[in-house]
Amino acid sequence: MDKKVTYHEQTDVENTLRLRDVLKTLPPFCRDFFRAIEPRTTTKTRISYAYDIRIFFQFLLEQNPAFKDWSMDAFTVDILDQITAIDLEEYEEYLKVYQAGDKTETNGERGLKRKMSSLRSFYAYYFKREMIHTNPTVLVDVPKIHQKSIIRLEADEETCIGCGRCYRNCPAHAIAMGEGGGKKVCRIDPKQCIGCCECMTVCPAKAIHMLWGSADDRRSFGCRMAEYARGAVKGRKRVIYINAMMDITPLCDCCGWSDTPIVPDIGFAFSTDPVALDKACYDLVTAAEGMPGEEHRFHRGDDKFAQLYPECEPHAQFQHGEKIGLGSMDYELRAIAVPPEPEE
Repeated sequence: MDKKVTYHEQTDVENTLRLRDVLKTLPPFCRDFFRAIEPRTTTKTRISYAYDIRIFFQFLLEQNPAFKDWSMDAFTVDILDQITAIDLEEYEEYLKVYQAGDKTETNGERGLKRKMSSLRSFYAYYFKREMIHTNPTVLVDVPKIHQKSIIRLEADEETCIGCGRCYRNCPAHAIAMGEGGGKKVCRIDPKQCIGCCECMTVCPAKAIHMLWGSADDRRSFGCRMAEYARGAVKGRKRVIYINAMMDITPLCDCCGWSDTPIVPDIGFAFSTDPVALDKACYDLVTAAEGMPGEEHRFHRGDDKFAQLYPECEPHAQFQHGEKIGLGSMDYELRAIAVPPEPEE
């Protein structure tokens, strides 16, 4: 009998194949960097790094006169020694607005910080191994985040096992390893943290937690989610939304270690109204019996997400979505019968 592949395993396979395709569009020497960071990073992190580094080399081809007649595969590692701090400052300015095919791409403070942090890690690898002699990325200031963060992250030093996975995966270099309670622990700098939560997804001890601010901040998070969704579909016609109520775990899909469902699989739901769809799915989870043997021992009618995260306001997203015209919280469920499989 074939082993059942979990959602997270399948996602990891897909990301690995996707990463290989992206690496084919980078200079050949870059593969050394990605092989080196593979044991300590997720495929999701490596894909982000690959896209960021590709933009850097595209910038050199398009904007630097010294490389105007070059091709991507002509770059070798010694080219990194030819790049100056001024070149990187020009690159940082370029990232604010640039053309990617027919699209105009923009980056705010968070996007700039992420891409410059990726480039720093890239340079640091070759410099540490003495494959290059200079590292101009340390001479260029990483953009500061001026927007107020609605969340921050904190590591529980008692739970932390000092493995350093969060430290190695943080794109903003906001985590340092130190001593605490007679052992090695991680510490997160709230001024450097960009709130991406990558550290949470790789922590095997579940030692990193979100610290939510005021009730207004918590509500604001859900409202922003609704606004981002509206922005993504604005101007589009005939959009169909599909939710898969399968493997419903306490944390989001990006947390591979959150693998114990809280309720049995419910099925699939679809609608042309995203607010009604999400509200209906939320209500179906509330109405469902808890998964047998699951640690929280939920029952029918329990507001499971509210009990899991009492500091959050899950209904704020529905209410604000309705307010801004994304959809309606009113819905009618219609079951679709699945035809029986034909007999052999």
